[in-house]
Amino acid sequence: MGVLRVGICDDGSAICSEIERIVKEYGKKHDLRLDTEMWSTGEALVDYLEDGNAIDLLFLDIDLITTSGVDIGPVSYTHLTLPTK
Repeated sequence: MGVLRVGICDDGSAICSEIERIVKEYGKKHDLRLDTEMWSTGEALVDYLEDGNAIDLLFLDIDLITTSGVDIGPVSYTHLTLPTK
């Protein structure tokens, strides 16, 4: 398996850091190669995705300060790498 690209979007930096810690711990325990990206706004996440970047797994806060994670969900879904099986 290649690198699993994990995105974390939350306006709380402590929450982002904790999710990243848990994800990296899980990856280490299961011998997975992980690459994490974090954003504190939905707009930053959308910009990242619209620049042609893709992610495999997204942790998305529903209650962001300026945008709703529910509004960003459809945009992020079009950029997720979906299984082909």
